[in-house]
Amino acid sequence: MGSYRAPVWSDPSLALGVRRSAPLIGGQLYFKSDALFDRLLASLAPPGALSLYHVAQQLYASGAMVMNRAVVAPVVPRLSRLASGHDWPAFAAELNRRLVVMLGVTVAISAGLALLGRPVLSLIFGRGEFSADRVAHLWWLLLLLSGVWIGGAVGQILSTSFYVQGDTRTPTRVGIVGFTLAIGLKLVAFRGYGIEGLALAASAYYVLNAAVLFTLLRRRTRRFAGGHLPLEGLASP
Repeated sequence: MGSYRAPVWSDPSLALGVRRSAPLIGGQLYFKSDALFDRLLASLAPPGALSLYHVAQQLYASGAMVMNRAVVAPVVPRLSRLASGHDWPAFAAELNRRLVVMLGVTVAISAGLALLGRPVLSLIFGRGEFSADRVAHLWWLLLLLSGVWIGGAVGQILSTSFYVQGDTRTPTRVGIVGFTLAIGLKLVAFRGYGIEGLALAASAYYVLNAAVLFTLLRRRTRRFAGGHLPLEGLASP
């Protein structure tokens, strides 16, 4: 690898990288407290609820990782080229295709979970100390957390659409405001409905976060050479 060479601190690309990564790093430091906060509340629920809630979150986290690798990551270079070339109609069209795929897959999986999730979960987990009641509770938590699954997947594409334009601040600001409001919402929901309320509040946060990002991105694209975002009816009053 050769001898150590000090960074060229005067390099403009280094300053640009630091400026764009700073909001992401700061935001992630704040967002990482989400899991700790959820587990703290879930630990106050009846015995076993924390474990079931964690299992439900991990199942969706694994699925989100697969969707990110399969749908989001491959489109980043193309969106970057289109944004750099200011080809906003093509940018919107490519984003449309990815949103349709992501929505189609996540909604279809959620529908399958609602119809067949309980027997499938019983087949996978229904043994030993994992009783039928716990399987049913896990299935119910997965349904209530479906907004995390759908909103989180769509939010990944929308956030990436800002990043390829060199804008790391807007998604971070939206996330910080939404996350802060979600803390209060989770406290109220947990107090009223327990672990189920916590799951529902988490879903609401992810769906609303994606909706705000979509609206902001649509407005920005409209300003750029008359471009527009697809699925406008979803964000229209």
